[in-house]
Amino acid sequence: MRFLICALLCLPGCGASAPNRVAAAGPAAANANLPAGRALIRTGNITLEVDDEKDFEPTLNHIEQVAGGVKGYVAGRNRDSIDVRVPAEQLDTVVNQVSSMGEVTWRDIRTQDVTAELVDMAVRIDNLQKLRTRLQALVEKAEVVADLLALEKELARVTSDLESLEGRQRLIEKDVAYSVLHVRLEEEVSPGPLGWIPYGLYLGVKWLFVWD
Repeated sequence: MRFLICALLCLPGCGASAPNRVAAAGPAAANANLPAGRALIRTGNITLEVDDEKDFEPTLNHIEQVAGGVKGYVAGRNRDSIDVRVPAEQLDTVVNQVSSMGEVTWRDIRTQDVTAELVDMAVRIDNLQKLRTRLQALVEKAEVVADLLALEKELARVTSDLESLEGRQRLIEKDVAYSVLHVRLEEEVSPGPLGWIPYGLYLGVKWLFVWD
């Protein structure tokens, strides 16, 4: 029986069609402004300068409204920052609208191609599903207690691996479908006549040592 389990684990899966399913039906297909058939995760970071600290709350409320207007939602918020998730194809539109709410002092939009990872994951999931089906059939036919226990142990392991992989797949697909935009607010700095000198030195030092 142990030999049979090992043989099942070594059998090649017939998941050749899995990559086609990912390319055709994956969340990246919804990203009209992105390369067709690619699964891309896009994230944005904006630092926005507003006139005064009292403008923080209304600005954050406005950002929340913009996200809701494109069927997005707030993923996190505090006194001077907000994280919103928006449909990937709407990220550029939201970034432009948010950028008009103040002076942009930092903006960074990044793209990560996860197509190969999703294709590989689809094949592995397909193989694990087939292996689980074969193990379940053997469990039903097992007559020796020792064989049954060994099969059930292997079935539990395969099921755990499968569920973990499927969970990871769902998270990646969510990140592909909904981009994250992090917006941080800062109050406009208005130094006095003599204050510009140390402020300028501060910006110079910050530029040398701190790159966001």
